[in-house]
This record gives sequence, structure tokens and C-alpha cells, in this order.
Amino acid sequence: MEVLLEFNTEEEYISELKSNIRFVKYLPTKFLNDKNFVLKALDSLGKEADEHLKLTKKIGTFPRKPMALYKNYNTFFKELPLHLRDDKDIVLKVVGGYGDAIMHVSDRLRDNREVVLAAVTNPHYEFLLQFISDRLKLDDEIIHLSLKNSEYTIENASEDIRDNKKIALEAVKMQGFVFKSLSERLKNDKEVALIAIKQDLNIYWHFSQEIKDELKANNMVEFDEIIKYLETITVKEDLETNLGNNTTISKKMKV
Repeated sequence: MEVLLEFNTEEEYISELKSNIRFVKYLPTKFLNDKNFVLKALDSLGKEADEHLKLTKKIGTFPRKPMALYKNYNTFFKELPLHLRDDKDIVLKVVGGYGDAIMHVSDRLRDNREVVLAAVTNPHYEFLLQFISDRLKLDDEIIHLSLKNSEYTIENASEDIRDNKKIALEAVKMQGFVFKSLSERLKNDKEVALIAIKQDLNIYWHFSQEIKDELKANNMVEFDEIIKYLETITVKEDLETNLGNNTTISKKMKV
């Protein structure tokens, strides 16, 4: 049988939270509904993470994923009532330390540009564009920052994101390998495919059959330059076989 601890002061509750974040499930409702208490708790959790990060830097070691130090923000935040997850002061503090927490933010603040920028600016594990409003999914700066800082880029994105050409073009410019996670429609897009293969040669093997057929039909812009590019790796022989090893490989192709 579990014994619930009882404390007399806010400081005692916060101290217990710092030692065991799961204690949030046993916090009295009056504290979970109290904005001032929540801000104090977040400040304390953030200070602890900041100090730990400074210590690791000082002794010359660095955590592989610094954001993990701030994960307690998310564990605490998701237990809060909706009206506090809709409070901009609280939300900015949380997503500024742990971007993934935006998945627990109110719909209203997922449409707030300041909040979303705070979330995507720091490293994050998830592909956060799937958690923000449709309006902000079209924001160039937000797209760029999320792709730049996301651990898994587009791989964890929803279908509508993986089928968004604007996002896809930005993504493959940074990391060609994400091409394989795009929608089938975009795997048939020549512009996306050409950019992806210039970033990652091996992505050719994830081209759709339609794109490969266009190559065979000598329909690709300056296809010979791609072949020369592929000569730097060992896939050239397989590639030529796949294309029928015809004599037009050495010529420049025009659409």
C-alpha cells in the first residue's frame, strides 16, 4: 500500500518534485491549479537542469542530448489543468526548455507564433510541425528551425506534413535521406528527387518507379552530371545495370 507524503510548505513539495518528478501525480489539486506555484516549480526544475548542464561542461563532459535534462518540464506540464496549459507565461517557460512539450499545449497557443518559435528553436526529439496550427505550418522561419533542430526531422511527421512540398524541399536540402519518408506523391516529384540525391547519393534507391522510368527515358535535366556524381561511390555499376546500361548515360539530358 502506497503512503502519500504530506508537507506543510510549497518549498517542501517542490523539493520532493526535484528529487522525484513522478511525485507530480500526488500534488494537491490546489497546487496544480495555482499559477504562482507552477511557475516556482518550473523555475526550480529549470535551475537544477541549468546547473547540471554547466557542471558537465565545466568538467569537460557533455550529455549526448542536453534537452533530456529539461524533460521534467514535460512530465510536470502535462499533468496541469487545461487553463494552465493555455497560460502563455507558463507555456513559454516550458517549451523554451523542452520543445516537445508543445504537444500538451492548448490549441490556442499552438497557433501563437512566439510560443511555436520558442519550441522549435531548441533541439527536439519529435517533428513538432505536426503539433502546431495549420497557419504556422506555412511559416518559413518555423519550418526551417524545426527541420534544423529536430532529432528525427520528417520521419515522425503526420501524413499531411510528409505530403507538403514546401516542407519536403526544405527538409531534403538539409538531409537528403528524409526523402524516403515522404509521401508517395512527393517521391514522384522530380524537383524533390534531384535535390535529395545531391544531398545523399544512396537515396536513388528510394526513388519511385515513375522517377526511375523517367531516367531510363532520358528525360531528366543533366542526368549525366548525376551519373558522374554517383561515380564517387560504389553504386555506379548497379545504377547503370538498373538503367539498362544504355549509351545515352554519358549525354546531357534535357526535359
